[in-house]
Amino acid sequence: MEWYFILLIVLGSIVLFFLIFILPFLLYTLKIAKKVYFTFLVREPYDKWGRECSDTTNEEQVKMYETGINWSLDKNFIDVSITSEGFKLVGKYLNNNSSTCVIIIPGRTESLLYSYYFAIPYYNHGTNVLVIDNRSHGLSEGYFDTIGVDEYKDILAWAKLLKDKFDNKNIILHGICIGAATSVFAKAKEEENLISCIVADGLFTNFYEIFKNHMIADHHPVFPVCREVMYYLKKYTKADIYKECPLNYLPKIDIPILFLYSSEDKFVLDDMKKRVYEACGSKNKERNDFKKGAHSHIRINQAPEYDKTIDCFLTNHDL
Repeated sequence: MEWYFILLIVLGSIVLFFLIFILPFLLYTLKIAKKVYFTFLVREPYDKWGRECSDTTNEEQVKMYETGINWSLDKNFIDVSITSEGFKLVGKYLNNNSSTCVIIIPGRTESLLYSYYFAIPYYNHGTNVLVIDNRSHGLSEGYFDTIGVDEYKDILAWAKLLKDKFDNKNIILHGICIGAATSVFAKAKEEENLISCIVADGLFTNFYEIFKNHMIADHHPVFPVCREVMYYLKKYTKADIYKECPLNYLPKIDIPILFLYSSEDKFVLDDMKKRVYEACGSKNKERNDFKKGAHSHIRINQAPEYDKTIDCFLTNHDL
C-alpha cells in the first residue's frame, strides 16, 4: 500500500474520532460553560446581585454584612451618584473632616452595604469614606461583570468626583478580590494622578487562575469548562482577561500598596501571592499574611490585627 493511502487512512481515522467523540464532548461542555458564565458573571435576572447579603448560609458573611450595616446607622452618609459609560452608578459618602478619602471596592456579587464592614478601620483612622454599588450591582445600572476591565473607568470617575466636589486631596483604594484587581487597573491606567495608595485584599494574578481554583474548591468541572467560560466572557464583553490582568499591570504601580492575604485562602494560592508581589513595581510595597480567614474573610477572623495593619500602613505614608 502506498504511503499516501496509509496517511489518508490515519487522517480519516483522526477526523472520524473527532466527529464521534471530541466534537459532541465540546458542544456539551460549551453548553455547561455558557450556563456557568451567565450564573457567575451576568446580572440576569436584573434583581440579581442586589443589596441583600450575598450568602445567608455563611455565618461569617452574615456577620460581616450585619456588623457593617449596624456601624453605619449613626453615621451621616449622604447619597452620591455619577454616570460612567452611560450607566448611572450610586454610592454613599461620609465626611470625616479629612482631606483623604477611601473608596471601598467590593468583589463580585457584593453591594455597598457589604462595604461598610471594610470602611470601619479607615473611619477610625480619620479618613473620609465612599462606599459604592459597583456597575451591575446593588442599585447601580449595568448587566455584565468584566472583572475590572471596564469597571476601573467607574473608579476613576468616582475619584474625580471626590476631588472636584468634595475637595479630597488624597484618595485610597481598598479593593477586595475583583475590587483589588479593579484598583490596580485604575491606578495603572489613570491620567490625572488621582490615586494615592492601594490596599489590595486577596489580589490574584489573573481571573482564569482564581476562577479555576474556585471551581476546584467547590468540586465543579474544570477542563475545559473554565477556559470556555473565559471564551464567553470575551465574546459578550470583549474583555480579554489573559491580557487585562493584574499581573500585567502591577509593574506600572508606583504608589504605596499593601497586599493582604490569608494562609487559608483556597482561591489565591501561595504561588499566586508570590508572583503578584514580585510583579509589583512600587518601591513602597508591603505584604501581610494572616493566619486565618477564607478568601475575602480575613478581617472577620482577626479584625484588630487587620485594622492595625492598615492604620500603620497609612500612617507610615502620611495618609
